[in-house]
Amino acid sequence: MNQIAIIKETPDHVKNATGLGNENVNFESLQTPRLKLLQDMSGEVKKSDPRYIKGAEAGMILNTVANKVCEDVFVINIKFESGIVAFEKMTNMPFKAPTSSGLFESVKAAEDALMFEGRNPEDYDIKDSHMHSVLVLDPETGKPSPATMDFMKTKVKASKEWNTLITDQGGDRFSSIWHVKPVIQTYNGNSWYNYSFEFYGWCDEDTYELAKKIHASLS
Repeated sequence: MNQIAIIKETPDHVKNATGLGNENVNFESLQTPRLKLLQDMSGEVKKSDPRYIKGAEAGMILNTVANKVCEDVFVINIKFESGIVAFEKMTNMPFKAPTSSGLFESVKAAEDALMFEGRNPEDYDIKDSHMHSVLVLDPETGKPSPATMDFMKTKVKASKEWNTLITDQGGDRFSSIWHVKPVIQTYNGNSWYNYSFEFYGWCDEDTYELAKKIHASLS
């Protein structure tokens, strides 16, 4: 018979814990989800696709680890990175660097990686791309959790707009909370979803100190 003693409800000595033993755990040592803005062509919204997620619709934001979707998110922007991603012309599939950001440092680095794998760089569109490391705040509890957001192709403009808003707002990059929502964009008869950003407020001191610690671990 199992003799392991457990307590079903969270006890005070756990509620008041300070996270001892996790001192060396940082952003990059966690399984960090990616926030994915679903489009009409995303497999997650198609019932015939094995990637389908019940309740998922175009314009929703997907947490790729929890496999959960939501209509909007509240985030703290920790770090911004820019680089290069190659897109296969026939399939539009991205060819990323084997790094946590997925970004190549230069066009030449992307071309060299393609040729190393026996691929022809001329079969790819090589474009500037961005990645933002963020903390997602649970709207009910305020608990922060790490995630990344990719900004490729048309989303690069949205990324630049967000950087401008963060800079204009003032303070450290990670001191402000942003309400991220989908917005429909149209061009030349085509439409798709992109991100929009609205300043929500300043984070409290505890969350700020956590964000500051994570930022230092990523620097």
